Amino acid sequence: MDENGQPFPSYAAFCNAKLLEDNPSLKPYLEEALRKAYLKGVELAVGETDLPKRTFPVECPYSLSEIVDYDFYSGEPSKLVDESEQ
Repeated sequence: MDENGQPFPSYAAFCNAKLLEDNPSLKPYLEEALRKAYLKGVELAVGETDLPKRTFPVECPYSLSEIVDYDFYSGEPSKLVDESEQ
């Protein structure tokens, strides 16, 4: 946890954010890597779950900016966390 009691972001997310900050010209390459990784992830999910491919969004539903944003959370807030703590 950091000094504000927040969990540290994953090391990979930290590295990606730092990489983009230091080298903004790499953004198109990371966006392409995200696109390829998402497509591979869909293939793996289809193979592991036997769900039809149409079950999954065609493109990653999150932008690169959202993925590397420390404060971004795509899910619903946990009922285990007091609203005042969020």
